[in-house]
Amino acid sequence: MSNEFKSNVKTGQVPAARKSSSQVPLHLPDTRGVADAIRAGGFACLFSEIIEPSWCIDKDVAGFPARIHFTARSEAGAGPDRAFVVSTYWVNAHTCREDRDEKTLRYVSESESNFAVEVTYCKGNRSWKATKYRGEIAFLWATGQDLRRLLIQLAWGRVQPGETVVVFPEHIDLWHEIRVVAAYTFTPSPVGEHALWKN
Repeated sequence: MSNEFKSNVKTGQVPAARKSSSQVPLHLPDTRGVADAIRAGGFACLFSEIIEPSWCIDKDVAGFPARIHFTARSEAGAGPDRAFVVSTYWVNAHTCREDRDEKTLRYVSESESNFAVEVTYCKGNRSWKATKYRGEIAFLWATGQDLRRLLIQLAWGRVQPGETVVVFPEHIDLWHEIRVVAAYTFTPSPVGEHALWKN
C-alpha cells in the first residue's frame, strides 16, 4: 500500500474524513455490502491499485491510483433488483502536467464520454485535490491530506446522469472484474461505516 494512505491528518466532509486514515476501515470488495449501502441511500468507494514505478514506462504516473470509480443504484429495468452501476475512469499518462508545486493527471472513460476527473498532488504540503468535470464545467471537488480520504470524498459524488456505466449484479468478484482491491461503504443508518481489506 502507498505511504500516502498512512497520514493521520483529519480533513474532509464525509464520515471517514473525520477519522485518521489508519481509522478509516476498508474491506474486501464484498458486493453485497456495496449493494446494501447504495440501496440504503449511502455510497461506496471502490479502490484500485496505486501505480508503482515498475509497472510502466512513464514514471510520472507512479503514486496515483490506476482507476477512479463511482457507484450508484441501478435504475429500474437496468439489471437485477440488487444490481448497482459503476462508472470507471482510467489514468491518461499523456495528460500529466507538472511544475515545482503540483503534478496533475487526468482520468477518462474508456468509451465516448464528456466526463473526466483530474487528480493533483500538491508537493509543498503533500496533499491531494481532485475535480470532476462534465465537459469543461467543474461540478465536484475533493481535497485531502492523504489519497485514501480524497478518493472517499470524491466517491461521495456518486454516478451522475449521462456517465458511462457498467451494471454489476450483487454477487460478483470486483477484483477480477475491475481490479478493485478494497472498498469503503457508508450507510446512513445505525450500520454506518463498514470496511474490510484485501491483503
